[in-house]
Amino acid sequence: MLPRLSPLLRTSTFPTSMARVIPRAAAAPLSHTPNAVAFVRLPSARLGFVANANRFGFVSQSLKPSISNGQGLSPLRGRVWASQREYRKVRRRAAKSKEKELELNVSICIEEDLPDDPEVLSIAEMLRLNVPMAMKLAFDGLKDSTYKTRDTAINDVGGFESVELSVLLCNDEFIRELNKEWRDEDHATDVLSMSEHVPELKLPILMLGDIVISVETAARQAEERGHTLLDEIRILMVHGLLHLLGFDHELSEEAEAEMEKEEELLLKSLGWKGKGLIQSAYDAENSAYSHKENTDVGFSKDRKKEGSLRFYKPKFKYIFCDMDGTLLNSKSQVTPANAKALKEAMSRGVKVVIATGKARPAVIESLKMVDLAGKDGIVSEFSPGVFLQLMLGDIVISVETAARQAEERGHTLLDEIRILMVHGLLHLLGFDHELSEEAEAEMEKEEELLLKSLGWKGKGLIQSAYDAENSAYSHKENTDVGFSKDRKKEGSLRFYKPKFKYIFCDMDGTLLNSKSQVTPANARALKEAMSRGVKVVIATGKARPAVIESLKMVDLAGKDGIVSEFSPGVFLQGLIVYGRQGREIFRRNLDPDVCRETYLYSWENKVPLVAFTKDRCLTLFDHPLVDSMHTIYHESKAEVIPSVESLLAAAEIQKVIFIDTAEGVSTTLRPYWLNYNNVSRSNPKCTKLVDVQIMAIGDGENDIEMLELAMLGIALSNGSEKTKAVANAIGVSNDEDGVADAIYRYAF
Repeated sequence: MLPRLSPLLRTSTFPTSMARVIPRAAAAPLSHTPNAVAFVRLPSARLGFVANANRFGFVSQSLKPSISNGQGLSPLRGRVWASQREYRKVRRRAAKSKEKELELNVSICIEEDLPDDPEVLSIAEMLRLNVPMAMKLAFDGLKDSTYKTRDTAINDVGGFESVELSVLLCNDEFIRELNKEWRDEDHATDVLSMSEHVPELKLPILMLGDIVISVETAARQAEERGHTLLDEIRILMVHGLLHLLGFDHELSEEAEAEMEKEEELLLKSLGWKGKGLIQSAYDAENSAYSHKENTDVGFSKDRKKEGSLRFYKPKFKYIFCDMDGTLLNSKSQVTPANAKALKEAMSRGVKVVIATGKARPAVIESLKMVDLAGKDGIVSEFSPGVFLQLMLGDIVISVETAARQAEERGHTLLDEIRILMVHGLLHLLGFDHELSEEAEAEMEKEEELLLKSLGWKGKGLIQSAYDAENSAYSHKENTDVGFSKDRKKEGSLRFYKPKFKYIFCDMDGTLLNSKSQVTPANARALKEAMSRGVKVVIATGKARPAVIESLKMVDLAGKDGIVSEFSPGVFLQGLIVYGRQGREIFRRNLDPDVCRETYLYSWENKVPLVAFTKDRCLTLFDHPLVDSMHTIYHESKAEVIPSVESLLAAAEIQKVIFIDTAEGVSTTLRPYWLNYNNVSRSNPKCTKLVDVQIMAIGDGENDIEMLELAMLGIALSNGSEKTKAVANAIGVSNDEDGVADAIYRYAF
């Protein structure tokens, strides 16, 4: 039920797995445990919704996040289209018995940015049982409902074969982004409900919707209200479920009273602790008048429980702490409570820095007693700290900028960082080149003196800046399309930001050289680009098995490579397209009449032919040229189907190619089949899935559309003239590592 995070090429990263799927139980009637409860961990990308329909979309009349945060609960209204679903496992429908049964299909999901906390995992397991119980009771209450304000779009669930509901446990940041996108409220909340029921569609499945719960907000509310985290999440789940069943406390006072009553009734019937969310919000509002929440400087002074910091966001990046009289008690000891608090803060990413009048060895000795010294502690011989000394200040150096400047100025990264450190040190000692020309000259002179005295290479930063400015007038830095064409050094991409999220790359004539091999230089460049977060997608006329076989030789196939059976890609010139997790999202088959005519031509003229059907290759007879498709070009070994009728009946065909000599192609095949030159035309629909931040590399005429739609299209010099005419830039040939050159020259 959770909408897809995105179709092909929409998210910044492709998740490679969905962790922890709990098997479903057997089919059962409504009076028993539901037959499909899935438990998955979602990737950290946002839930995505788009404003138009797509192949997997359902129209939603009320995709409304309804929230409650103790300050006000209001639904989002409007008509939108839900995006593609992805995390729903395919469920087998149970065999129908004589007595009608209703399947309750429930997915319990954990957003990946939540820590692997045993309590959260235990709650998710408990929800597998709790959610269906709450659904059954709520459904029973609909039959004889006397509520006047409830939306009756869902009234009798007995008319459906199954009901689908998803519950997502997430953190504050995730629900904040969702709340901002759909309600224009830029803050975290506790629960959002999203209905996906469309009465007009008359579906046999009641797609109830999604309930999104922030565990971090729930934990804080549980602590404030004096019950457990499980109790609070149950309360939020009940509130969200009632919203999906048509209750809306914001319509009127009467609607609020009815929903509050139903919350109380459900919780009491289920034997769960706590008041309903509406009553809890009122209680919190009433108690706020008598509670002094803030200190004089505006920070909450409510003390969190020991062990609860995993549910709170740090307010500070660093804690500077003194030793004597502060961290150390009157016996010069670090108490166990202080040690535990520091470790818990560090586990949440807070950096603790000691600032003391003691010497470093004394601090290390004191903290060693409570396991806070050493590599993973607060202090060691390799950690920052302030001891027996004046705090001169900090020098902050960007390694990425330093690496680029080092490359431009012709020296090493170490040389450049030394130059920057000297410049920063002189600033801390009172020099300032911005005061006047005289001040600039004095600081420049001191830089040169220090570097020379230390025996370090390079000019001072001030002199280097002048040199760069003077050379800028004679240096043509940009190409016609505005991208720097200065080639980066191999191995240096870690210091540069990618300009593109994706690189679409052709195979034959592009990534493969004239020997149908991926060169080591191309392989290294692709791996380096991938290490910086760039996604590489193959778009080729080859079949997927041939691409996997070719890239396997340079360790670019498989789970962590460019292509696998579970990765996206465009194959057979766009006639087969695979999306996320390797799912087929498009296929176009050849007209059977066209297939018959090509087969007959091959059979009668003894011209070898290969027909592609997804991952298989078929042919009418053995021939050395057919074998070369396997031995040289790595396509699957062709299966011989020795008759036209048998081949027609064997499978649906996406692509057919004839294999002949260059002379045979130009004098016989091409003139004869000129009227069928659309047989291998690529699919224009798949280009709609392409994100704008794409660099595309190709050589053939079948790559023209891809190069035109990309933000930057590069045609290799060995490509056709038509292809080079539409490209933004012309790269070196496929025998000169053209893909590597394009990556180092344009992608970063």
